[in-house]
Amino acid sequence: MSRSNLLSIARSSLLWNSLAIALSLFAVITLQRPQLEAIANRENNLTPEKLQQEEELERIRLQLLQRMPAFGFDNLLANWEMLKFLQYFGDESARNITGYSLVPDYFRIILDRDPRFLTAYTFLGTSGSIYAAKPKETDEIMARGIEQLTPQVPKYSYYAVRNKGINEILFLGDIETAQKTFTKAADWASTYDDPKSQAIAENSRNTANFLASRPSIEKTRVAAWGMVLEQTQDERTQKIAIANIYQLGGKIIQNEEGKLQVVLPSDP
Repeated sequence: MSRSNLLSIARSSLLWNSLAIALSLFAVITLQRPQLEAIANRENNLTPEKLQQEEELERIRLQLLQRMPAFGFDNLLANWEMLKFLQYFGDESARNITGYSLVPDYFRIILDRDPRFLTAYTFLGTSGSIYAAKPKETDEIMARGIEQLTPQVPKYSYYAVRNKGINEILFLGDIETAQKTFTKAADWASTYDDPKSQAIAENSRNTANFLASRPSIEKTRVAAWGMVLEQTQDERTQKIAIANIYQLGGKIIQNEEGKLQVVLPSDP
């Protein structure tokens, strides 16, 4: 086949791919148009009915995206949906009315398209289980994403495994599985030589051994809430973690280095 014919085929293929992407984007924009119009008039029509309509339109959009091909732009789509999630999650006035039921839908798209998106696991762990109150769905989404990871790909992938372990302790009460998960996190973190990874490997191993001793549920949950407090930057989640630590009999003190440290409740 001549070079001119090859170039002609390549141009034709590129043209059809571009057309397919354009048509898909047009379809998404068309389906989003009622939602975008609702958001534009939102401040003047902030009623429970309007917010519920927005919620339902967003649900339909997310369900559509779960079934649509990304034409090779999976990472871009995952990043875009993370921004959409942050907008959704940060709208407290709306969420006080509609709740957070769409959180798992966002992360099904985000982590199915880009399971290496480590930050997403942290957001999912808190928003999916604490705010949406859907720990089982949260765990399933995390598990599906982690299956696509290895200890070294992406770098520091053990963070995703630790988040799954925290969810298993706090919201599923599955101590036996959590013990295995933290052992896995320790194994993955130990493949790195840097001090932080080595510290996390030791901490994860100690957590696994702690769970193997079958401690009281209060101690177990306080330890897990301490991990949530350590890794979250969301002020609302920090307040929830602190409240639960004290409610379960734990304490928070400041050590000699000025860092906050969680003290487990004493044995009765």
